[in-house]
Amino acid sequence: MFYLPHYVSNKKISLVVFAIAVCVIIALIVMLGIKATGISDVYGTYVAGDEKSETAVYYVFNENGDFAYYSQFDEIHSGAYSIKEINEDISFIEANVEDNTLEFYIYKGKECVGIEGKSFSAEKISELPTFINVNNIW
Repeated sequence: MFYLPHYVSNKKISLVVFAIAVCVIIALIVMLGIKATGISDVYGTYVAGDEKSETAVYYVFNENGDFAYYSQFDEIHSGAYSIKEINEDISFIEANVEDNTLEFYIYKGKECVGIEGKSFSAEKISELPTFINVNNIW
């Protein structure tokens, strides 16, 4: 049988358990709030075209606001991006690369649609920034 020391009351134990429960609930609310914004869904690598083709274009977003696009065995174009507006399903991204502004819509963190002169669609292939057959710049 377990006995508590005389200086520890049930009231103190109840307060400690209550404080821990409040902290856990607050942490869960914060974590769910961050996930609900969809910001972290943007991070990763998207590919427009056939991944096995040298003409495929890769679009890379990292968590620090860095952006790059490239084709395999070719030059990497890099810059920075910002999220202009977000709703539940769609993120609007503006990226500045070498004096050009590129605009993207990312749908549910899985599909990227770009508007740079002509529209294109890119599918998410990785949750991480990925550089294939080019030097990693980050």
